[in-house]
Amino acid sequence: IDDKEFDIPQVDTPPTLESILNEQEDEAEPFVLEDTCVLNTDNMDAHSCDTSSLASSDSGDPVHLK
Repeated sequence: IDDKEFDIPQVDTPPTLESILNEQEDEAEPFVLEDTCVLNTDNMDAHSCDTSSLASSDSGDPVHLK
């Protein structure tokens, strides 16, 4: 990583793993990764959040056709 390109400041004493793990949380609630499949229902399309295979759901069998 190029420190000058990304303007990364010099660290005099890097934190230890123990000090990081023992830090108190400043935020009232912990970080929660939001589920974009639930949040973006207005912009859903055929490729959004559905992981089922088209081959398994559309076998060409007349029973499955509507």
